[in-house]
Amino acid sequence: MDNQHNALIYLPSFRKRLLRPTTRLLIWLVSLLLGLSLAGCSVMWVSNYDKESVDRTTEISKAVIKFYQDLLATDVKSRPAAIAGPFGKREGDVASMMRLHVLREEARSKNAEGALVARNLLLSWEKLSTSHASADKTALSDSTLIAERGILERHLRSGFRAEEAKKMSASADSSSSK
Repeated sequence: MDNQHNALIYLPSFRKRLLRPTTRLLIWLVSLLLGLSLAGCSVMWVSNYDKESVDRTTEISKAVIKFYQDLLATDVKSRPAAIAGPFGKREGDVASMMRLHVLREEARSKNAEGALVARNLLLSWEKLSTSHASADKTALSDSTLIAERGILERHLRSGFRAEEAKKMSASADSSSSK
């Protein structure tokens, strides 16, 4: 058993003696070049930061906040008529902005998460808009509208955070490659 142990210990040096010094140098150089070339490579798993996406999200946020602010400022009894009239048009305008945002987010490569956030925002908006047009009296109450605004703000915040993370990731990548 002791001989086997000694044989295992000396095996690496035995192999070194079999390789010529030029061969060892060549293997060492190839390993070094391969390591150096891979050190500069980075794999991109998410899309790059997109200022246009942030700008679209900002415009949608302004429209959503203004819509809910104006709707909450409207008398509770006149809200159904307002939804059937001018507020209904504004809901459609905001939905159009969101649809464009979804299309743009889906068109970006490696942006599945951003597209998902945009789709969830649009789906929530459509669901809430449908509830506004319903005959349900609680659909346009102050507490319901405030809760809806909070839901939409969370979706919008997710969009901002996703782009901010991409921006920070890009700055970290650029500083590490310097």
